[in-house]
Amino acid sequence: MLLVVFLAAGAARTIILTSLGRAMTTSDPSAPADLAVLTPESDHGGEIEISDLFRDHVVTRVAVLVAQPTIAEAELERRGVHSHARPLDVLVQLGVPPNAIVAVPAGEGGTTESAKALAAWCRSRAVDRIIVIVSPTHARRY
Repeated sequence: MLLVVFLAAGAARTIILTSLGRAMTTSDPSAPADLAVLTPESDHGGEIEISDLFRDHVVTRVAVLVAQPTIAEAELERRGVHSHARPLDVLVQLGVPPNAIVAVPAGEGGTTESAKALAAWCRSRAVDRIIVIVSPTHARRY
């Protein structure tokens, strides 16, 4: 009996969490934009999405919000250790030309700081329409 209750609770939990996840994220159809923006937390899935948008001519420019390195990351770099590929390098390998990519400093890289940095950067360059690529857990924060 306890096993049946445990299994039913697990199934209900999956249904509830999946429904909540769908309610918290959005994926709008892509329309032409001035710029596609890669956020620090979007990871490789975001890099793939951005490269697809560029390849499909939805955007002609890409901005990468670049967070300041942590103390440990800075020390690894100082020692010549590259712990992971940089998003700019990955985008180039995926077919986005380097002259179409711009790095935008995003402070510590948190959601609020990144959003403020992006807004200021776009205002200073009269960018009207952007597509922001974020991870599903950050979708409603931007």
